[in-house]
Amino acid sequence: MKRRTVWVFLLGAVACGRGGPSAPRPTQAHSAAALASWDSLTTSTIAPGVSFVTAWSRRGPWAVHVLEIDRVRCDPVIRARKAGPPLAERALTSALGTGDLASINADFFMLPGGTPVGAHVEDEVVLAGPGRRQLLARTTTDWAAGFARHEGHAVAGADSAALAQTNRPLAGGPQHDPADGLVFYDAWYGDTVSASAEAPTLRLRILDRAAARGRAIVERADTTGTVPLDTLTIALRAGPDAVAWLHRRAPGDTVAWRAQVTFPDGAVARDAVGGFPMLVESGRDVVAEQAGVNANFGPARHPRTAVGWNARLLFWIVVDGRQPPWSDGMTLQELASVFLQLGARTAINLDGGGSSAIVVHGKIRNRPSDAQGERAVGNVLSLERCSS
Repeated sequence: MKRRTVWVFLLGAVACGRGGPSAPRPTQAHSAAALASWDSLTTSTIAPGVSFVTAWSRRGPWAVHVLEIDRVRCDPVIRARKAGPPLAERALTSALGTGDLASINADFFMLPGGTPVGAHVEDEVVLAGPGRRQLLARTTTDWAAGFARHEGHAVAGADSAALAQTNRPLAGGPQHDPADGLVFYDAWYGDTVSASAEAPTLRLRILDRAAARGRAIVERADTTGTVPLDTLTIALRAGPDAVAWLHRRAPGDTVAWRAQVTFPDGAVARDAVGGFPMLVESGRDVVAEQAGVNANFGPARHPRTAVGWNARLLFWIVVDGRQPPWSDGMTLQELASVFLQLGARTAINLDGGGSSAIVVHGKIRNRPSDAQGERAVGNVLSLERCSS
């Protein structure tokens, strides 16, 4: 006879609204109700408005861990956190999220280091610019997932040039297009950046910097060799459309810059990490519509990490995998079906495999698939707090 065990722990969560009538206090997490038919279920409240659910089904077998954030009951403060500088650094999810309520691993990264494939933005500061894959972002208006672009400029007096990219190779790469305008470099890129006659480079000393903006004074205009970088200096390297602007600069010039990551609707990313591919859009499974999902990645079962949401609830999901009979992992379409079961209208996949990890109150709550346990990753998404 099939047995199903359901454990629900309610720790006296207090409803918290954003004004007006108080939101109703649910008797259990929405995720727990949606997954109630699974073979076993454990639920705990980790903060008012934040629940953690682990569900197991023998059908996979699947072990799914869901962090559910109720945005009506509390206002989540969510941060992208990057190991480093430089961008190539990696760290454990549990270390990057130290002191936060919860953390999950985020973007795919370029081995052997930890440079993220997609953009990484912290408090509107672009640490790495976007490429050819989608992003997951907390924006100036809400949450967004999809393609975004790098926007910005550098201005000396009335003389301006487009700032096309941040901390990416000027020539581009497998996931990034070449830059026609200026590329901004700081200590997150590394200790040096190359200069050449074809792509001249300025070294500037920072005067002030806040969020997406800053000012700096030109120290050197290099045409060959390498330009050293440190925490007080930046470099601007010119693509074809910006060479003439750069040649007009001289030591002592003051240059102001702005750089941000923007979605097609104009929303600006405050915190962002890369992801691939989209799983759910407008409440429907779109996995089959995504280009670049190969047979070893999408239709195969792997450990997975993903984020989805609807108008009220955010869902962070980690699926254990490669550990039968505990959990085989999920295909991308199986993962999309879980988000639809939870009622998500939008969902995006993040890095998975041995990187998949979810940390709650400083402790790993899933079973990472690597033999040595938790894997060092390039960046994470963290729930710092959920305020009433």
